[in-house]
This record gives sequence, structure tokens and C-alpha cells, in this order.
Amino acid sequence: MKCSYFSRDISDQLKGIALVLMFVHHFFTFPDWITCGINYSWIQNFAIQFCAPTDICVCLFAFLNGYFYYFSKGTISYSLRKITDFLLSYWLTCIPLMLLAVLTGCYTLSKTGVLSELMGLQNTVMSFCWYVNFFCIILLLLPILARKQSQSPMMDLLILLVIPTVALNLWQALDMNAVRSAVAWNLRQWYPCVAVGYLFAKYELFTRWFDGFAGESRTPRTYVRGLVCAVLVWAAFRGRYYIQGINLGSVTFRGGEFLIMLTEDVLFAPMFLYGGANLLRMAKNTVVANILGKIGKRSMFMWFYHCIFFNCCKNYTQIVLYFPRNPVLVLVNGLILCYAAAALTEPVQRALILQKDRLCRWIAGRIPVSLGK
Repeated sequence: MKCSYFSRDISDQLKGIALVLMFVHHFFTFPDWITCGINYSWIQNFAIQFCAPTDICVCLFAFLNGYFYYFSKGTISYSLRKITDFLLSYWLTCIPLMLLAVLTGCYTLSKTGVLSELMGLQNTVMSFCWYVNFFCIILLLLPILARKQSQSPMMDLLILLVIPTVALNLWQALDMNAVRSAVAWNLRQWYPCVAVGYLFAKYELFTRWFDGFAGESRTPRTYVRGLVCAVLVWAAFRGRYYIQGINLGSVTFRGGEFLIMLTEDVLFAPMFLYGGANLLRMAKNTVVANILGKIGKRSMFMWFYHCIFFNCCKNYTQIVLYFPRNPVLVLVNGLILCYAAAALTEPVQRALILQKDRLCRWIAGRIPVSLGK
């Protein structure tokens, strides 16, 4: 029987942590993005030290996508349903923000631009939403790869991780236009985290590997386990500053020699998530854990909405974001604004998805009749 290592509450709280790290990453580790006149004396050094560590947020989401996919039906129809749910949610945010950008004179509508924006291929309005097309591609790819899985860990490692990683490295090395090159880079960088998440779920590696390492069976002392988990979280977080990619060697392709790189996050993501999950279990029902859980439940829409602070409208919107000036208050301000927007959007999202599902069932019910005629 399939059994997740993460409860729903813990997974929401982990998403909450990832979302907070994403906000810190975008709000404070790219000083050149701040255009509203705010200047922190410490920000250049902070950006150098914490830009890479806070970017761990992406691999956490990617790992969890692969991990929880293992517990799904794993079919093309399931993937299509998830993709349409996701795109409806995204468009529900993207279209109003696009109209706002047009009304403020910050964006000019064009057929190509709008279509690219709606698929996350152009990020003038939805500045951090490249993950949209990545998510759609992954959900179409996973059912195909999952069919080839075996009961051999080494064979699964080859099918789900090694072969796709080599193929994506070679694809990314091709001379392509900017859009295809960006898609290829994102897949090459983050797909391995998805694959490793899937493998961790299938082979219960958190239980088999990490629990023994962290002292589950050797000591009843909670503080020892807590210390080990805190070290794992910090090592994963800070490790991204020192290690940026794993060199797997090189292959000859089209007369050239290309390095095959594997993201360091295939190691850091499970370390961070395991340590974080166990620390959250120890902090069960605390104020911090509850707040993180609420953020995690609305992390998707909060991610969508925070784009407005760094998109084509940023000269207007950053005034609102950075108004408190104090960096902690700026972060809290951004979280509150995006959380409120997400809470207002979710009822509309649920209604749209409900109508979409009804339409799909109606179409499915009529297909056999049409074919019979």
C-alpha cells in the first residue's frame, strides 16, 4: 500500500517554507530589481551569500511534484486534469494582471505576446511563471516514463533519472531561440528533482535511509533528532552556495563534446524536506507551524500574485511592497498582500474548475453516442 512520508499538514507547511524562501529570494537577493528608491546598506553582501541558498525553493516544489505524483493514478487523463486545473488557476491571475498592466500603460497587447504569457513562455507580466510550462511538460512526461519503471532500483534510476538527464543536457546544448533555450534549461535543471522525488516515494527512502541516520531507531531523545534535522536543513540550504552542479562527465554529440551536469538539488532537496518535516512535527500546533501551513495551502496563488511586484508594473507596485522599509516588515507585507489576493481568488477558482469538470464529463458522456452515429 502506498503511504506518503508527509502528512497533508506537513506538506502544506513545507510549501509554506518554500514560498517564504521564494519571497526572500526575489525581494532581497537581486538589488538591481528594486526600482522604488529603497537602498539597504547590507543588501549586496546578502545577495551574494543567500541568492543561491534561497533559490532552493524551486527544487523543493519540483521534488514534491514528483514525490506526490507517485501516489496519484499516474495516467495521461489524470495529468490532463491536473494541467487544466493548473492553467485555469494561472489564467485567473494572469489575465487580470495583464489587463492592469495594459490600463497603466505598462504592457501592449499582441496575439503572440498574450499566448506566450498565458503559457508562461513570456514573463513580461507574470515575471516568475516559467514554471507553468515546466509543470505542464513534466505532467505529460511522467506518465510515459512511469510506464517504463521496473522493480529494480538501478533500472528505475536509469530510466527515470540518468537517461532523461543526459537527453535534456544534450537538448539544452543545442543552438535554439531564446524561448526553446529557456524551456530546455529549466527542464535540464529541475526535472532531476522531480525524478528523485518520485523515486524517494516509490522506494520509501525517507524511512529506509534518513530515519536511521537521524536516530529514529537508536535514541528516544527528541533533542538529538531535532539537532540532526536542523543540521540537515542548514547543510542543504547553505550547501547551494558552495556546490552548484554535479559533473557526470561528458559525451560526444554532433561532433562536439558536452558536459553532462546534474543539479546539486537531487541531494539538497530531500535533505531539506526530511529535516524540515521532522522539525515541523516537533513544532506541531505552534503558531509558526500553523502560519506556514496556511501560507502553503495558498502558495500557488501567492506565487502568481507576487509577480506583480517585479513585472512591467514594478515602478508602481514596488512602492506598496517596500513601503514599510524594514526588510522583515517588507516580507510580512508582501506575504499578507499576496495571501489576501489568493484568498479572494480561490472561490472563483473552485467554481471554474467545477464547471470545467462538468463540461468534461458531459463531453465524455456524448463521445460514444457520436461515435456510434
